[in-house]
Amino acid sequence: MRNNQRLRPPWQRMLMAGVPVVLAVGLAACSSSGSSSSSSTGATSQATASSPGLKQAEAVVSADTSAPTSIGITQPVGKPIPTGKHIVLVYSGQGAVGTELVYTPFKAAAKVLGWNVTSLYPALPTPQDLQQALNQAIQLKPDAVVIAAVDDADFQTQINTLHSMHIPVISDFSPDPTGGPITLSLMGAAGQAALTSVAGAKAVADLGGKGELGVIGLQGYKIVQDYDTGFYNEVHQTCPACTIKETDLPLTSLGTTDGTDIVNFLRANPDIKGLMLGYDGVGSDLYTAAKSAGITLPKIYSSATLPTGVQAALEGELTATVPVDYNDLGWRDADALARIFTGQTASALTQDVMYERPVIWSEQYHNVPSLPSDNSFPGVVTSYQAQYEKLWGK
Repeated sequence: MRNNQRLRPPWQRMLMAGVPVVLAVGLAACSSSGSSSSSSTGATSQATASSPGLKQAEAVVSADTSAPTSIGITQPVGKPIPTGKHIVLVYSGQGAVGTELVYTPFKAAAKVLGWNVTSLYPALPTPQDLQQALNQAIQLKPDAVVIAAVDDADFQTQINTLHSMHIPVISDFSPDPTGGPITLSLMGAAGQAALTSVAGAKAVADLGGKGELGVIGLQGYKIVQDYDTGFYNEVHQTCPACTIKETDLPLTSLGTTDGTDIVNFLRANPDIKGLMLGYDGVGSDLYTAAKSAGITLPKIYSSATLPTGVQAALEGELTATVPVDYNDLGWRDADALARIFTGQTASALTQDVMYERPVIWSEQYHNVPSLPSDNSFPGVVTSYQAQYEKLWGK
């Protein structure tokens, strides 16, 4: 059987998504050129309603329609957590939506633990600005540094200096693995792949095991292609009768012509029944553009949801989305540091990597939470604060 589907590299080789964070913060720093391109993928075999692949996809969906209730960490810190620690948070540049969604709950957790927090704001996610921020962090001689959605290759000297000073570094949404100068990497490649894989299972289940899907990427952001590997692999494995067509939008289209560009892509490919947004923030005006163009949108999917995506899911415009629990991740960073500060780095390396299972938010399942009044992110595990405080003896 011949299969001409274009496969992404396997999960283990992915660069971490940094997901919406990397995209949101990288727009000003990265230039784009060229026109949108598309490629088609597919297979010649035909799926039936009883195919094992479809049943597998439906089983994934069935298992992930209710929100997890546990943060997935069971071992208490078990030792008095020192107060007065100084933590430096290095932001990812202007417009860092995802970073802000993680760092805000981290500050709340730090307050519970009696820690002081200094925030450093690089103007742009360029190597120069990030190096400057890390140099400032080094001068502050903090007890720990947290970074997000960046590749440490851009500031290897600074990270190595922190390592030589025995200052732990926690990295969120990073392509860099745990080990060496990075004390702990959280929500990296495998975690992001798990989310996009579940989105792929939902799309396959909705299509009934056959049909054409579309994927929207961004030019110049290989990282988006990499973390969408989970989606591609899931579709490839469970739906050999599915085809995929894709297009990469120019970065300059975000917030300007992206909705219209997607509509034009759909017009050129009228057989598309489901569309995966490689970045949840793309096509913010897609629904308006489609209405103006007089076309009916296919089912729309995303992962690593931003607040705008939550609202779209609430209104049923976004068919389904698989969120990152940003609130949990901020407190998880604090839990890891609590263990490190009490001489239990090994515990942090085993406990804090245990991220809870994904959940599919969809109006179909009546499980999309309302946005908080301050437009922050709704918690996936709603009792996360109490669970962490119990682990900390608070």
